[in-house]
Amino acid sequence: MDAPGVASIGQVNEYLESLAEFMGDQDPRRGFIVERIQRLRSRLFNLVVMGLFKRGKSTTINAIVGAEVLPTGVLPVTAIGTILTYGETPLAIVRFLNGTTKEVPVEQIADYVTERENPRNAKAVESVEVHIPSAFLRQGVRIIDTPGTGSTFEHNSAVAREWIPRADAIVFVLSVDPPICQEEVHFLKEIRQHAAKVFFILNKIDYFDPKQIEEAVTFTRRILTEQACIENPSVFPVSVRNALSAQISRDEELLSKSGFTSLKRALERFLSKDTERVMVGSAARMALTLIGGLDFELRVLIKALDSSEEDLAKKTALFKKRAESMRRRKSELLYLLKAEAQELTGEIESHLAELVSTNIPRVREKVEEEANRRKHLPVGTLEEFLKGMIESDIREVFEEFRHREEEWIEARLSELRRRFSDETNDVIREIRSVASEIFNVPVENQYEVLELPERLDFYYKFRSHLDFFRLWL
Repeated sequence: MDAPGVASIGQVNEYLESLAEFMGDQDPRRGFIVERIQRLRSRLFNLVVMGLFKRGKSTTINAIVGAEVLPTGVLPVTAIGTILTYGETPLAIVRFLNGTTKEVPVEQIADYVTERENPRNAKAVESVEVHIPSAFLRQGVRIIDTPGTGSTFEHNSAVAREWIPRADAIVFVLSVDPPICQEEVHFLKEIRQHAAKVFFILNKIDYFDPKQIEEAVTFTRRILTEQACIENPSVFPVSVRNALSAQISRDEELLSKSGFTSLKRALERFLSKDTERVMVGSAARMALTLIGGLDFELRVLIKALDSSEEDLAKKTALFKKRAESMRRRKSELLYLLKAEAQELTGEIESHLAELVSTNIPRVREKVEEEANRRKHLPVGTLEEFLKGMIESDIREVFEEFRHREEEWIEARLSELRRRFSDETNDVIREIRSVASEIFNVPVENQYEVLELPERLDFYYKFRSHLDFFRLWL
């Protein structure tokens, strides 16, 4: 029995079907509605796991289902949305952008969902659906692993954001170190427009003592409340790495120390009581967002139809002129963004040149000292020793440089993305404001987001220490 005043899934589906029929087959937004209708009918609940790259999202999901299903790694790994759903027999279904599918063993999903095996989605994969016999998924829950935002692979951020309006609830993975940053706050402001419930994981607590963890939790809650405008955030300090290891080895003490038990119980309580209410609420929010856009478009159209032919021509010409000016502004922004990326590339090359120039004298001096100290050795033996010594030295210097440079690059790229996406979204909002002004139609404040292009013609890849030899010797 539905609570008074609360729509049932059946009622919401009727509303969505009417909205889909009204929008027509040509409206690209209709696809979101059709997908939601099908999911409501099947009672499939989307629990979407999100966060910046290298926060431990895939490991979090592995810990939730209690098995190493998804590939993990230190570098950005997940490149394609991966859906975990219940199935008695483990298997994976790869869905391609051309509509075809392919069934593969679960052990082979890395060939399709990782940046390493499928760079920039060269294999044109839409998604991968993984069926596993996990008790957590038995009641229609689907866990979606999304690519990490904020990495140098811009298309990963775009794929992740495509799942925001399709989420019923979200698990957002943060970490103690580094603590929550402005890019995460910015991302959460987008998310809270859609998700009925967000669970926050504060990962990597195994590196800190209890007092430091408590301080990190307090700090995270304060930032979530004050800056991301999230009331009473549920923050769970966890070591998902230890939680997964404990479940695989059946180590109850390690599982208890990982903090994971509290998180899983909270998820299970939520999913056992609130799934239908949340599914109805998230579907309603999606519908209201679409209706708000349609309402504005219809009011502009009605005003236009009420205008005289001469007045309409003037207004249309004025709108086109203003819109063209804003399109030029958007193009200029993208041009400036590419220029910033080129400047960043130059700075990286400068840093590399400085690394080489400062280390060449030191390495040469070290080689001469060791050569004199071991000159009694046969030439071949001495040469092999010196090569090994140089390789070890260069590897150590270069690895330290690489980690330091990666952090610097990510910070710069994060700032660039945030600044230019905000400015570009201002252009979009201004276009709507101009339409509102010219046609005298009020515009409601609505959720807007425009992603920067998937391809920025910028990426970085460090040469191995062996290739680096040639710069030094």
